[in-house]
Amino acid sequence: MENSMKKLKRLILILLIWITPLSFGQVIRKIEGLVKPESFVVDNDQLYIADGATVKIYKRDSLVEVDRFGGRGNGPKEFALFPDRGLRLFLKEDMILVNSRMKLSFWHKNGKFIRSIKPRFFSALYIPLGRNYVGSGRIIESKIRYKTVMLYNDKLEPIRELMRSKELFQSGKGLWIGGNRNHVFTAGDRYLYGSGNGEFEIEMFNASGDRIRTIRQHFRKIDITTEDQANFRHFLKTDPKFKEIYPMLKPVRFGDYFPIIDAIKFDRGLLYVFCFSKEQEQLVYQFSREGIFKKRLSVPLQYKNVLRQPYPFVVFKGELLQ
Repeated sequence: MENSMKKLKRLILILLIWITPLSFGQVIRKIEGLVKPESFVVDNDQLYIADGATVKIYKRDSLVEVDRFGGRGNGPKEFALFPDRGLRLFLKEDMILVNSRMKLSFWHKNGKFIRSIKPRFFSALYIPLGRNYVGSGRIIESKIRYKTVMLYNDKLEPIRELMRSKELFQSGKGLWIGGNRNHVFTAGDRYLYGSGNGEFEIEMFNASGDRIRTIRQHFRKIDITTEDQANFRHFLKTDPKFKEIYPMLKPVRFGDYFPIIDAIKFDRGLLYVFCFSKEQEQLVYQFSREGIFKKRLSVPLQYKNVLRQPYPFVVFKGELLQ
């Protein structure tokens, strides 16, 4: 437990230079002094890290902190947090976009505040897509809880629903792990890419919300074993974040297999699809922005727990930073 807590107090950057499929180079650099890093983004000059309710700005070459902004609160320059997640950061042109609880804030890259928007409709995440935004929200229909992917205008007013998938937790029915329930999406410079059925299927939408195509790839599913089930139950019963609410999550049920897609990242015209793995290295499929398969890669990721939840990571200029 002590070693685990030490890992949470620093962010490890692993630069993986993908030279050929299934090969990489690795460099490890450490940033000390972080308390709870939840997400980060990077550009040519700087690194922006969401550490609790504060955003810290570092020089990319020296990793020296040059500024910080935010802090917990409800003021225009402060951030309220969700109970189960921290801030989420994105870059748009020369601005940092900060997703906090019921607010999207805009900041200059030097840490100066620009403005914020408080949406009238619930969404936990807003990603820029052209002049619009894509957001992740929740709805309940016929007593079933769904996660949704919605398209919003620049005032964060809903335009249309793009995708939905059943939530893992359903009131009165407990928690469901694995199978066909997952919710993964990202936005590139032209398109939205999302997956929600547990298969290797990614729906592509343009900035107006029109469906363009479906990306499909053959991938062997990985079974959820009885050992996996026992490990997951033990984690939920003992982890500080889950043990208090574990009685409310029961019954915990499992699908036959793990959802194939763990994460989707976009970087400079290329789409990277990270597939679930029980091994140290994870398979990554690379596509063009139009969804044409290019090659397969193998990279190591660092995980927080037995649920295989990775520490924050981004892809930037063909490098994986975690």
